[in-house]
Amino acid sequence: MSRTYQELVILLSRGISQRNMYFEDHPRVRACARDFADGLARQQALDSQGKFFIGVANGKLIHDGKYLIGPTIIGSRLNTLSTLLCCGGFLFHKGITAGEVRLFFTFAAGQKTKLETLTESRQQLKSKNISAVELSPPYEDAGWFGRFLFDTRDSMAPDDIQDEKFDLLLPTFQHLFATVEAAHDAGHSGRALDISHVRKSSEELLKATESHVTDIMQLVKYPDYDTYTVGHSVRVAMFAVMVGKRLNLTQPILNELSVAALLHDVGKSRIPTEILFKPGLLNERERAAMEEHAVLGAEMLMENGDASEMAIAVAWGHHRRYDRKGYPAMTLGSAESSLTQIINVCDVFEALTAVRPYKKAHTARRAFEIMFNDPGWFCPAVLSAFCSSVGMYPAGSRVRLSSGHQALVIAPAEVFDRPLVRLTHDANDVGLTEGAQLEVDLSTHSSQVGVQELLLTD
Repeated sequence: MSRTYQELVILLSRGISQRNMYFEDHPRVRACARDFADGLARQQALDSQGKFFIGVANGKLIHDGKYLIGPTIIGSRLNTLSTLLCCGGFLFHKGITAGEVRLFFTFAAGQKTKLETLTESRQQLKSKNISAVELSPPYEDAGWFGRFLFDTRDSMAPDDIQDEKFDLLLPTFQHLFATVEAAHDAGHSGRALDISHVRKSSEELLKATESHVTDIMQLVKYPDYDTYTVGHSVRVAMFAVMVGKRLNLTQPILNELSVAALLHDVGKSRIPTEILFKPGLLNERERAAMEEHAVLGAEMLMENGDASEMAIAVAWGHHRRYDRKGYPAMTLGSAESSLTQIINVCDVFEALTAVRPYKKAHTARRAFEIMFNDPGWFCPAVLSAFCSSVGMYPAGSRVRLSSGHQALVIAPAEVFDRPLVRLTHDANDVGLTEGAQLEVDLSTHSSQVGVQELLLTD
């Protein structure tokens, strides 16, 4: 699926969220609506059909017969809306304006109860002067707008994700994204942060990591372009938990470490949107404003009264280097938490390996090259633990072996660049049946077989 279409789906969900927090003409709501309308117009100009359909089936968002993993994780509002409207998706017609998109955001944000029939839902939409959005019959209905007929298990699920595990983990990640987004919305609106809610989400994450690390890392890698600040915090929390376990931290400390990671960038909620989401490089004034997020975040957590000292220290110091450089500047009496260094490493690695509006993602190999090239940047013990936890090819990565087989990375192994993998395709790129998907520890396997290349995910 086109990356642009994924961005559009995420903008829809984000716009509904923004409208739920702000009035219809608020700059954030207007920006989401404008970006969606403009992006859709550009994409539809390249599409002979001139329509954009986002379907909902079995709790997942679909386009062109494929699950949209990243948008589904953060797009729970669209799924909920389809249930309330008794529909199976939303068809956006060519020519929809930003103004009508804002009307749709308002309609969606205001819909709190389930309507009786699809006909009633369509009438409600029409009464709000929304004509360029058409509601589809439910997925099970023969009139569903989806362009393809497909089996839900074979054609819709990605090759490297078992559907049952995806269903199991999806609510956890939707909750994590919603939790971080709510914290950022509260910060932007000047409301108190709900730390207890963040702790509950952290507990869910820790429980999920006990037996599903590989599957979690597959879900974490999917992009959420418009809300990368939120997704970034979720991914940093995942990495931090892995490193904390490698360092044998106790469960209570792991939980607080996860909370601190989820909230480490909450200060960005008070940075002007035009700076936070600027697609190009920041100028000197803008960079100084952006760097204020560390102090702002620490102040927000101190004002809350329920935040731990670790969370405050992490928010304040996650851009502090091991050699005591970085920002904010140290003052007399300032103290730094050693656990802040865990977030520092995870924060930098995630930023280097993730897509941003202004850059492409680096591979893990390139990220490690950058990180090791500056010996004063990170605590050596923490960096070593991080490397051991993640490896050259992080769990969830898809690789091609020198034998020609495709494989899914299950976990790092004793040898940094020779992970434990599960074979998914033969040398002719033919998918292997579940029984034939053997696990191979490359660190103990023949030296003639290794990772030849990392296969990028669209």
